[in-house]
Amino acid sequence: MLQTTDDRNYTGLEATFGTITVHGLDALGVTVSDLQVAYTTTSVEGGNRLDWSSVTEANVDLTADDQFKVGGAMTLDVADVLLVATQFEINKQSVSGIDDPDTEQADTTLSGDLLTIGLTEAHVFAGTGATLDVSAGTLTVPSDAIGFEVSGASLDLAMLQTTDDRNYTGLEATFGTITVHGLDALV
Repeated sequence: MLQTTDDRNYTGLEATFGTITVHGLDALGVTVSDLQVAYTTTSVEGGNRLDWSSVTEANVDLTADDQFKVGGAMTLDVADVLLVATQFEINKQSVSGIDDPDTEQADTTLSGDLLTIGLTEAHVFAGTGATLDVSAGTLTVPSDAIGFEVSGASLDLAMLQTTDDRNYTGLEATFGTITVHGLDALV
């Protein structure tokens, strides 16, 4: 936290957590490991955030564009039917200089807040017979499992709210391998 002589306050936070597990929900298991959290703000209404990378005494690497970042590895188990192991990142930042798609000529006057959500190295199984190793963050699908498996998947979602209250959304997904297990008679 930095307080200037004219009473402006800037806060920057970076934290790392080993493992966080949700307990007490019988049909839902969620574990997040190697969780990284970063947050920066200012007390100035409509003011700019501080570029913490320029404050060498703070040992914080946030830039003025960063608002909030969280990421890590996650496993999800829904009633032993849906199993997921993935890396994830959620990021909110200020952006500017974006080409306005609603003008005919090149116009880089758009600015606003960009929220991105990304999943990488996703391994998903829906069915029965697979196992999720929460401590290793791995999903194992044996040959006798029945269900649908997706491996090597990624998902990127971007949502931009401009300073003039327009909203844009982009979604991109890739799937490395999709496998149907246990339907040998149909294959």
